[in-house]
Amino acid sequence: MRINTCFLLVDLTEEKFYFIDVQSLCKTPDEQYLPVELAVVEFSLKDGMMNCYHQFLKPGQIPPGMRYECMQKCKYYEIENKINVIFRNGLLLRWTVNTVLNWLSDKTPSWW
Repeated sequence: MRINTCFLLVDLTEEKFYFIDVQSLCKTPDEQYLPVELAVVEFSLKDGMMNCYHQFLKPGQIPPGMRYECMQKCKYYEIENKINVIFRNGLLLRWTVNTVLNWLSDKTPSWW
């Protein structure tokens, strides 16, 4: 067995990493997800968490028969008291993705 080695030309402690987490209310019978929350964290080994973007999303129309599962997820995420506000004031996924992409475009890593 042959093992290839790679030498990095950058100091990883100085590099920034990005972690993305999306929470959904349910998976529909046609394999679609209803996203309800998005978070992006900028992190480095040297400085730890440096920036965070968090947004509740409008999940869209809940399919017939899925409301109970969605409410159970809201209880699990501890947002059941915010669900009406999220449906009224949450941002559309397309707008939020564009915002995150703009935020990340200013943060291109040095090795890119």
